[in-house]
Amino acid sequence: MLWLMISAVALVAIFYVYSVNRTIVYVAQRDSIESKVSAIRTAITGLDSAYISGRSGITMEVATSLGYGEASKVVYMPKKAVSVLTRSETIQ
Repeated sequence: MLWLMISAVALVAIFYVYSVNRTIVYVAQRDSIESKVSAIRTAITGLDSAYISGRSGITMEVATSLGYGEASKVVYMPKKAVSVLTRSETIQ
């Protein structure tokens, strides 16, 4: 009976040490992940500001200098998909 109690106490002590060890490892991993998330958020913020500043720099003069022009005919597509059948021609 005594050996059974000693074995049970030893088993509980081993499980306790293992649980504390895993908790420490998980906290360290979480800190590492949180710092990576923070770095990614900072990079995204930089990209957002670059996008906004680039978008505000696009004017009609810039577009015309790049070869773009006013649309002569504006075509709006319907929300519902339109099925179109075409004939396929093979070139020999």
